[in-house]
Amino acid sequence: MIRFSTKLLAAVLIVSSPLAPIAVPEADAKASLQVGTIIGYQLPASAVTIKVGNTRYHTHKGVYYRKTTHGYKVVKAPRGAIIRRLPLGYKRVVLRGKTYFRVRDVYYIKASKGYKVVIPT
Repeated sequence: MIRFSTKLLAAVLIVSSPLAPIAVPEADAKASLQVGTIIGYQLPASAVTIKVGNTRYHTHKGVYYRKTTHGYKVVKAPRGAIIRRLPLGYKRVVLRGKTYFRVRDVYYIKASKGYKVVIPT
């Protein structure tokens, strides 16, 4: 197993495919972190684990992951997930008089214990 320092993990994401792993600089990683992308076998220490029903998810900087045998797979944000704090860079959006908070393409509403993933109505 390859070990990376925390600083290196902050700068590089390891993206894997069935063929071979490749390193993606963080600046380019945002564009490549589409649903279905598999990243390395370890998330940054600042990633947060949440459960929705019986399913465990991880989130980091507004991206949601599920653990697989090949690493962590980028998934759609699970509706109903509650996070304590919004990631940096969120935008406040008002739709039909209701305030939402948008991070990437995920919408949240204020909830009693943080912010809840919703589909805007």
